[in-house]
Amino acid sequence: MRVSVVKTKAYYPRAPFHPSEYYPEYPFPSHYISEVANSVYEAVRQALYLLGLDSKNFGTSVWNPLKDFVEEGSQIVIKPNFVNHYNQLSDERSYFEALVSQGAVMRPILDYVLVAARGRPYKLTFIDLPIQTADFEILCRETGLEKMIDFIHANKHENGEINFLDLRDYRLKTARSGAVINRAKLPGDPLGYISIDLGENSSLGPLERYTHLFRAPDYEANTTIEMHSKGKHQYILPRTILESDLLINVPKLKVHRKVGVTLSLKNLVGIIGDKRCLPHFRDGSPEKGGDEYPVPTTINFMRSKYDFALRKMGKPIWELARPIGRILLHLNQHLHKDNPLTNIISGDWYGNDTVWRMVHDLNRILFHADAKGILHDEPQRQYLTLVDGIIGGEGEGPLKPKPVESGLIVAGFDPIAVDVTCTRLMGLDWRKIPQFARYDPKQRYPFSRFNGDTRQINLLTSGTPYNSYLESIQPVHTFEPSSGWKGHIELCG
Repeated sequence: MRVSVVKTKAYYPRAPFHPSEYYPEYPFPSHYISEVANSVYEAVRQALYLLGLDSKNFGTSVWNPLKDFVEEGSQIVIKPNFVNHYNQLSDERSYFEALVSQGAVMRPILDYVLVAARGRPYKLTFIDLPIQTADFEILCRETGLEKMIDFIHANKHENGEINFLDLRDYRLKTARSGAVINRAKLPGDPLGYISIDLGENSSLGPLERYTHLFRAPDYEANTTIEMHSKGKHQYILPRTILESDLLINVPKLKVHRKVGVTLSLKNLVGIIGDKRCLPHFRDGSPEKGGDEYPVPTTINFMRSKYDFALRKMGKPIWELARPIGRILLHLNQHLHKDNPLTNIISGDWYGNDTVWRMVHDLNRILFHADAKGILHDEPQRQYLTLVDGIIGGEGEGPLKPKPVESGLIVAGFDPIAVDVTCTRLMGLDWRKIPQFARYDPKQRYPFSRFNGDTRQINLLTSGTPYNSYLESIQPVHTFEPSSGWKGHIELCG
């Protein structure tokens, strides 16, 4: 399993992200070259080369790294991590860059799609389904995606169709405090949606007696339970995803409250058309069959039941309740001061035994469901993942990460091999993160060949630090885990 790792400078150039060097295969005239250095473009280019993509022609005008992926009429989907349009921790630019995948990483990918298409018909769509409250237009603008696509439309659009789609069916508008103001209907996927039932092949199967406890954050429980009970495990996918021939996954190098890290696997939560079908945790504490919070206090029970309900009641009531909530949190911590996990709820801790199973289900579906939603034993589309680790995110990810100048691009075809490599580079132990440690390649509809032996991973790099087996490489930085994972997943040495 090949994984390429490129270390470069930790900054993003400005849109539309032209390269600063004229490469022989570049699909645009030489005057579309940036006067300011663009090390991100070079890093992505190098990562594709290291994967062995058309390596014999590298350095020539006919180098075509995606030629085996893009054919006439190909439908290509690029999936960034567009979780939200602002970092809840700070408005500083670097905090936004730590939050979401940036257009600078996607521009060279788009250019190489154009190289592979060679003027033949194709369809390329940037898609995501961010959280309910996210502003998709701001995301496209602030990541530079909008300017990038405008440039392509104006200069290289003979036979191709390039779009970006917000595949949510509605958006919640909220105050900065989190209080819900209104709900706006969105067009969603113009091709519609398909329901897929994994049934007995779902990783949620072993939790059958707890399905009445399944919860999706910020949604009523009834639909979630209905879609995951009596042996069925249903997910709603956009047809745009299912009709794709190639999915290019562009996740962020970032820690995550519910799964430890959000990389290639977890980024697929953003391909689901109805997030009510996504169990993120089980209601209550482990003593009652739940994994929502580790410490079963009365205050945690109240927070679980009433937080979203209060926000939906409107801004005046929510903003009145917030200071009372802060007082209760301090009281909760005081009464249980010996336990650092006292105030953890919403499944935001290492004991969450639900969300990783749902993540595995989504990856199974992506790899094995055809355009009609029928599951096959053989993969139904090609897949490439390329992680944006130029500025990574530590701390309270995914919505409040602090920036880390990691300067990494990591790429490969096997999502777990890539994610395990990234986790090591983040100074974290993949063996303590269930989405990797609990994967079974023998289960039906596998999405990775990883069997727990890191000697399977063939690391490829043009630099000296990573020309070795995985356990011998040094992290670029020890990423601070979120509070519910701190002290549990860091490498010991």
